[in-house]
Amino acid sequence: MVEEQTGESEPLLGGAGNPDGAMLVNGDQWARRIVLALLALVLVTAALDYFYAFLELLPGHILRRSFNVAYEESLGTWVSTNIALFVGLASAGVLAASWRRRPTSVQVGWTVITLFFLFISFDDTAKFHERMGTTFRLKFETLTDSAIDTWFPSWGWQLFVAPVFALVGVYLLYFLWKEIAPNLRKWVLIGFG
Repeated sequence: MVEEQTGESEPLLGGAGNPDGAMLVNGDQWARRIVLALLALVLVTAALDYFYAFLELLPGHILRRSFNVAYEESLGTWVSTNIALFVGLASAGVLAASWRRRPTSVQVGWTVITLFFLFISFDDTAKFHERMGTTFRLKFETLTDSAIDTWFPSWGWQLFVAPVFALVGVYLLYFLWKEIAPNLRKWVLIGFG
């Protein structure tokens, strides 16, 4: 919360006292409230998964499946894809605010964050990385005339797509570690955790 010289806190949204008539937004207060709301949504999703899916308090497997976070077509996926979309849009806002005022490397970093989280939002909804991994696996097996599952007994995306995700993750950690204030770095580690 930002303190004015009068000692009173700035409203979350305001404009009545603004001579220009523009609406003022307290970004820190909005960010804090949004993060708390998203955290509450994650906790509610986890609770619904525990009670409805794990303890099976809802009748019928098909209905419980909607709350089981182990399934991609569940409330958990809806929550995670929307959080990823929100993070992508928020980082796009940071990118727009820093455009032309920051070095190109910083603009590239925020562009990568924006595109990555927008992609993650799309990807989790459309199961794109699974389908892309399967396509690469089938193409690889056709070209090499060998079955991957004889030496890699897991999903194709883990072999072909996961290394790209890992590299982007390392870059994001490096960029954010350099870009944000030292007192906020613990939140980067918590976010990656």
